[in-house]
Amino acid sequence: GGAGGGRRGLPKSFLNRFSKVAVEAYSAADFRFITGALFPQLTQTLVRRMIAFTTDLLRATMEERRFGLEGAPWEFNLRDVLRW
Repeated sequence: GGAGGGRRGLPKSFLNRFSKVAVEAYSAADFRFITGALFPQLTQTLVRRMIAFTTDLLRATMEERRFGLEGAPWEFNLRDVLRW
């Protein structure tokens, strides 16, 4: 899946007002660092388990396609982790 999660693209007349910036996706270590910094009251073990769960969920839905086919593609990101 590409950017936008399968939604219809915006018109070029609108998009040409902006610059495109490409960045790498966060790694699990990035997620752990950011979550730990924002919520220092959480143990490292809990943060590690939260990130592992989110990573497992992404793998099960998008790579292994075990469930969640309707409505796909799914994307799990830092916002999802911080909503716990």
